[in-house]
Amino acid sequence: MKRRNFIIPGRFREGELADFMEDLKENFSWSRFYSHRRDIRKAFPSVYGLTIKKKIFDVISEEMRDGDRILDVGASDTPLREKILKRFPSAVYKTMDIDRAQHHDYYDLDDISETFDLIVLSEVIEHLEFQDGISMLARLLRLLKDNGRIIISTPNLHHPHRYWD
Repeated sequence: MKRRNFIIPGRFREGELADFMEDLKENFSWSRFYSHRRDIRKAFPSVYGLTIKKKIFDVISEEMRDGDRILDVGASDTPLREKILKRFPSAVYKTMDIDRAQHHDYYDLDDISETFDLIVLSEVIEHLEFQDGISMLARLLRLLKDNGRIIISTPNLHHPHRYWD
């Protein structure tokens, strides 16, 4: 299967996606949201046909190149650090987490001024309110280098624990 970009080609010029996300954050409209969702459904195949990857490192390994600068957001106790640096010894691995009990390079996205080739957001976004998630994505897009990638993972939404809280 041919790999497809997640951004609709021609929809955004260089740098416009971050501006779009910032505008979306400040001027959110459910009708615009549903309109964009329809556009995406037309442009991409159903998610039900996608291959499920059970391990985030498998996805990172496919997307990363040695020498890439990676930001692990919500890094917790940095379970990915050793695996990434073992497989990609020239990579620059930085972490961001709000938990100050653990050592991280950053504790707030607003403190980050450098850019990255790859940003990993593993099982973080589902903890945020919708508007906060949009704000976070807008900020992360500004931290990406040109042609940078963001990997976002969430737990299985069909798992019963989702309904027990």
